[in-house]
Order: sequence, then C-alpha cells, then structure tokens
Amino acid sequence: MSAVRTCRVCGCTQARACVDERGPCWWAGPDLCSHCETHDQSDPALTPGAEPSEWKWYAGTDGERFGVGPCDTREALIAEALAERLGEERDVETDPVTGDFVRTQLRCRFWVLEAIPYGAIELAEYFDAMEWFGNLENGALSDLSDPDGDPMLDHITKAQGADLTAKVAAVIRQWQADHKIEATAWSFAASRGAERVDLLAPPRVAAEGEA
Repeated sequence: MSAVRTCRVCGCTQARACVDERGPCWWAGPDLCSHCETHDQSDPALTPGAEPSEWKWYAGTDGERFGVGPCDTREALIAEALAERLGEERDVETDPVTGDFVRTQLRCRFWVLEAIPYGAIELAEYFDAMEWFGNLENGALSDLSDPDGDPMLDHITKAQGADLTAKVAAVIRQWQADHKIEATAWSFAASRGAERVDLLAPPRVAAEGEA
C-alpha cells in the first residue's frame, strides 16, 4: 500500500478534499487540512468512523509502499519485518585511519507507520448528477446547445440533481453487489507517525544439511 498526503484528523487527501460551507479545504500543515487545524490531532477518534483499533502498523522499504502488515503493535511489525529480512543491506566497516577492512554487517532498513486502510470502495459514492450534467453539456451535448443561449441543462435544480444522484446511486450499489465487483484502494485512508528504522539483521539460520 502507499502513503499519500493525508489529513490525520479527517482523512482527506489532495485528490479528495473535504468541503463545507467555506468551500474545499487546503493544507494547513504537512498532514493537517485547514478544516481540521483547530482540532487535537493526537486523538485517533477524531477520524470519522475510525476507532483506535482500526489503526494498524505497516512497513515498507521506500516510504511509499508498505507491503508488510497489518500488525496490532509496532513491536510485532518490526519482528515480522526482520523475519522477512526487509530492506536487508550489507555494510562494510573500514578503519577510518588506515582504510583497512574491519568487518561486514547485515542491517535491515525500512519505514514503519500507523495507518487505516480504506474499506471496501462503493462506486456509487463517486456518482454526482450535477457533475454528470456538466460533463454532458461540455461533451456529448455541446454541439446540440445554442452557443448564444443558456446552457441546455441550466434549469435543473440542485434538489432535482440530488434526487437523481440518490436514485442512480441505489442502482449502482445493487449492480456492484449483484456482480460482486470489488474495488480496493492501493493507498491508506489515513496515516501517521512514519519513521525509518535501521536495525541489525537477525542471524541467518542454516538450512538443513548445511554446515
């Protein structure tokens, strides 16, 4: 999974800003949106729909993709990452004066963080009738509209758009359930506390029959 820039309070991202009467949010900090900057970000319960138990630990080698986890604790995650020899590298130590070889060490270097993965994605949440009307006017209906007149669908009210959104969304949900369409996000819904770990790799266990 990938860590994207995410508000640690509400979980919004650059691509999916939260919107209220002030309009869409903007970044007030590295992982805090403008709508949430007055909250106490240390409380995981402030993430809508998120209980503390939903936060899990993950590890990855590049700080972008996290393929190890989920684990309930940081300690359990590090133990799993070391068992997989995640990010293993061979360090060569030399004498700083003579430059002579001293020893080699195997170390595991990787990133860890706490995150909440996205749940099952409902495609119906991404349909908005008013946006669809706009796309029609700028696309399929553009050649049929009077270039000197009002937009063809300008008379449709927000209430009518909301009604259509609800009805179409219900059909999409049923269609997704009937056909067992699964959509899984590759990124996290929220993340926090990313840090790089540098540890001595565990001893290699000789395979059966090896000296």
